[in-house]
Amino acid sequence: MKRLIPALVVTALLAAAPTVSKTGFDAERLTRARTRMEALATKGEIPGAVMLLARRGQIVFHEAVGYQDLETRKPMQKDSIFQIMSMTKP
Repeated sequence: MKRLIPALVVTALLAAAPTVSKTGFDAERLTRARTRMEALATKGEIPGAVMLLARRGQIVFHEAVGYQDLETRKPMQKDSIFQIMSMTKP
């Protein structure tokens, strides 16, 4: 499974390459963003995350990592709903 995830990420980024280049995003930076998100989730610093980057009306990067529920080990989904508490405090 650990070998499958990087292969899927590379495949997804290659498939998105025309969109990435048209919008000015660097595919390597997007790969690093995904790797960083996975590392944070693996280390337990965050339970999970969803990242969506768009430019000029096109979604360039949309990934989910980790879990949306740690107790049940339910994987994070791209359309997971988050409860956001106070957004006025840093």
